Amino acid sequence: MFFLFFVIIALWGIAQDGKAQDVIYSENIHISEFLPQPAEGGTAGEFIELHNTSELSQDISGWILDDIESGGSAPYSIPSGTVLESDDYMALYTVSPHVSLNDAGDHVRLIRPDGVVQDDVVYTESTRSYSYNRTDNGSYLKSPILTPNAANEFPSTPMPEPTQTPTLIPQVYSPDIHINEFLSNPKGDDAVGEFIELVNAGSESVDISEWVLDDVGDAGSAPFSIPDETVIPGNGFVSFYRTLTKISLNNDSDHVRLIRPDAVVQDDVSYTDTKEAHSYNRTDAEKYEKSSTLTPGAANIITSISTPTPKPQADEDEEKENEILYDFSDKIFINEFLPNPKGEDSELEFIEIKSFEKRNINLLGYLLDDGDGGSLAYKFTKEDIIESGKILVLFRPKTKISLNNDADQVRLIDSRGKVISEVTYDEKVVEGQSYNRNVDGVFEWSDVVTPGKENTISIQEKVMPTPKPKVTKKAPVRKVSSVSRVLSAIAPTVSMLPWPSISPDAGFISRSVVSVGNSANDLTLRQGVFVLFGMSVAGMQLINGISYKEKIWRK
Repeated sequence: MFFLFFVIIALWGIAQDGKAQDVIYSENIHISEFLPQPAEGGTAGEFIELHNTSELSQDISGWILDDIESGGSAPYSIPSGTVLESDDYMALYTVSPHVSLNDAGDHVRLIRPDGVVQDDVVYTESTRSYSYNRTDNGSYLKSPILTPNAANEFPSTPMPEPTQTPTLIPQVYSPDIHINEFLSNPKGDDAVGEFIELVNAGSESVDISEWVLDDVGDAGSAPFSIPDETVIPGNGFVSFYRTLTKISLNNDSDHVRLIRPDAVVQDDVSYTDTKEAHSYNRTDAEKYEKSSTLTPGAANIITSISTPTPKPQADEDEEKENEILYDFSDKIFINEFLPNPKGEDSELEFIEIKSFEKRNINLLGYLLDDGDGGSLAYKFTKEDIIESGKILVLFRPKTKISLNNDADQVRLIDSRGKVISEVTYDEKVVEGQSYNRNVDGVFEWSDVVTPGKENTISIQEKVMPTPKPKVTKKAPVRKVSSVSRVLSAIAPTVSMLPWPSISPDAGFISRSVVSVGNSANDLTLRQGVFVLFGMSVAGMQLINGISYKEKIWRK
């Protein structure tokens, strides 16, 4: 019998093993693009992008990204429930998978859950702001056009290598590069918010390496030389902030100059006054006008400012500018957040917001926090742009917001200080469950965590409410009758008195001391106790009755 049981178990194990071996992993998932060296330096902007080239959705749960087989970054396992749609792209940034790529050369590997290496891309050098992109034939080429979460793009004309340009032929510099916008008096800290933006008015990409920005010749700030291999795509923009250039623009009057590498001044824009949070913008007439709509990295929007008829001095405070504000929205909502991930909270917690706007929104000035008295609020920067109808995921290493595992709050606050989205939970969070906004705007817990994707509500283990303290009921107090109290009081005394004993010879009751251990005396003792008890009860009842009658007679 036992032999038959073990045979059944063995056959079942073989069957399960066969099922596990039947899993077929798609050969159409590939590393599409990766950026080893972001423009701002460091690893904050690094990313690795995957592409599903098949006509079917593919579950890539458990697929692994790493750089070198032994050594380098720790392998990153893609979370359970991650699905890559047909012909879709997914960019994984260093802040999320923590696969840090070396600037001088490295491997980028994509490994299937069965241990098979799907892609192993080797590069021996990298260029700042250039990503490696997969071509149709499976090779990888560098491109200055970064396209995370989108199809790869390459310059329309190949960028010549420096060694291919003869030194005897004069360099021709593009006349289409101009100062497009600059902000000299931002709201807040000037050292952080000031910027100078350049535009490429032509249709071809232009390398502006070693072009120079400064304010006043032989005075003011030190000139800033644009880093090597900085390229502006056709009709594109590039913004340089004061934190990088160290160029400090005056708030009263100054110059902003763009100088070519051959020392020719391409643009020299002078101004004599500024207004806080207003930038100067290049117009189609090649003039510069102030605007309250800041658009670094995008086409200029000149805010219309009405010129009122002069009024008496007393009425000047009533004059207001007719401004159109483009960066406020009530259509951005908290969409999903993960307070208690499976793994390290400090690395995997995230908060996700979704835009229902029909335009892109620059979130500069918005705040994200976990309620009053919680973590320090995360301040959105100019890089935090949420596209129309898209989802923006912010992981804890970036926001520094730590969500509690039992009760907390998540809030999104716009530039005016208005809370536009607020979600509160007050129960203990099951590990691995995220809080999701459903189609009705109601939040539900789900086992399927979907950062950057539409929410999927599926739950197997319900969230258990925080247990309430138990209230212990006191035992009822038993009332003791007056008779019992009397008997209890006299019991010790009675037990010490000599008890009457019946003498069989004399035929009368004589007093004698009861000896312990004598059965006849024990019986006499019990009889005496019952007699004494009866006499006590009768006496108490007689006393109570007389007392009661006296009360009646007195009335």
